[in-house]
Amino acid sequence: VLSACVQEFGLGPKCLLAQLVVCRGLLGFGIGGEYPLSATICAEGTAPRRRGTLMALVFSHQGLGYLLSALVMVTLTFAGAS
Repeated sequence: VLSACVQEFGLGPKCLLAQLVVCRGLLGFGIGGEYPLSATICAEGTAPRRRGTLMALVFSHQGLGYLLSALVMVTLTFAGAS
């Protein structure tokens, strides 16, 4: 976000919006590949008796991350951050 704010090239908010959309798309593409990879690495590197527990933790913490990110956003919004 900071690099997009600095590099608007004098074009104003339209350029900023385009940069944020492109960067968000790249981030989404990378994270979309990382989620299954983290589960695969976790499953392959764990002893068979603990594999189920560790896989459940991997997927439950992804949901916990979604929840915490929403709570941080709501907290910052109510605190007056723009």
